[in-house]
Amino acid sequence: AILESPPGRIVFAHPSGLTFLENGRLRTQRLEVDTVQPSRILSIAADRSGDLWIARARGGALRVASDGSVHDVALPPESFATSVLVDSRDDIWLTAFEGLYRWSGERFAPVQL
Repeated sequence: AILESPPGRIVFAHPSGLTFLENGRLRTQRLEVDTVQPSRILSIAADRSGDLWIARARGGALRVASDGSVHDVALPPESFATSVLVDSRDDIWLTAFEGLYRWSGERFAPVQL
């Protein structure tokens, strides 16, 4: 997955972390959290505060805060996240094989379709 956020900074996602291209320089950040296993990153989005939201093939979702800290975001066990989107109201949406979720401020809550 690739994202430009903010303008001028490109974020490349890969199983071992994120690589940032900014001002002609590359910097890699590993996604190290006790509960995080390496997994293919399928989608990445940024919210207004600069946090990055990541949908992963195994292990659900991650939030990388603007300060660089990595947070495992709980989804139902064995969830397979497929994509993440931040809309114009800064609402965070995540799709998974199990359905659609919306960030509630503390967790992704299922959305009834």
